[in-house]
Amino acid sequence: MSDAVIDTTVVALSNVRLTCLKEGSNLHARIRLLKQCYAGERRIRFNGRLRAEYDSKVSGIENDFVRLFFELLDSSRSIFVKKSTLSRQFYDRARNDCGWPGHDQHILAAGVGGEQVVLFVTEERHCNCRAAIKRVFDFNLVRMRK
Repeated sequence: MSDAVIDTTVVALSNVRLTCLKEGSNLHARIRLLKQCYAGERRIRFNGRLRAEYDSKVSGIENDFVRLFFELLDSSRSIFVKKSTLSRQFYDRARNDCGWPGHDQHILAAGVGGEQVVLFVTEERHCNCRAAIKRVFDFNLVRMRK
């Protein structure tokens, strides 16, 4: 099982009414990720900052997959990481060696200490750091299209 850190935008973009879920669509890929988490194929890692973002950006749950995601956050099947910031050493490496945006350090911080960590993000600037993040943190990055 791999650990997943899911950027808020991925969850927010999944929070739509599901009238027709077309296989191969961007929405289908996001819903598949949420299904994998619920099925136990991936374990969600999150911290206080991510949780606050989830709560503020996802209002009015529109489908069962997002509802189950929030249930997972409140269960023992997810891992709450106490730190929402990186250590000074990791922060410097993330910024200087990887080019990771400083205001998004909470995404990386949630993955520190995890097993086979995969970061699910939507922004291209995060993915531009893919090779360096793999080298420095040993995290994989997956871009979920908007």
